[in-house]
Amino acid sequence: MSGPFEADVRRLVAVFTRRLREMAGADPEILAADLVAIVRGHGWRPVEALKPPAPVIGDGNGRAEYAARRAALDSRPPCVCGAAVTDHQLDGGRRTGCAATACTRYAPIPTPTSERSA
Repeated sequence: MSGPFEADVRRLVAVFTRRLREMAGADPEILAADLVAIVRGHGWRPVEALKPPAPVIGDGNGRAEYAARRAALDSRPPCVCGAAVTDHQLDGGRRTGCAATACTRYAPIPTPTSERSA
């Protein structure tokens, strides 16, 4: 161990070691609560930046959100080059060159006015 907190880490390890020896055979829950109290006594506090992220709306792992975004992409009209929007590379949030054709950027086939109002 090296770094700006090396002395603090060594001191805390020594405290843990002593406490673990003293409480050998103790209930694990009591020991865990005691270790947390020791750490708090040495200045530990929860840090906002280290909190786990908020749960994702939907199924909790992002699959539903991914499926919705993929469906939105799949429903977009093909490019004037004939390739689907997903065949075009994504560059900074914009669809650019197509791997299937010499197209340089995604340009959807315009929909007739009568289809837009329907």
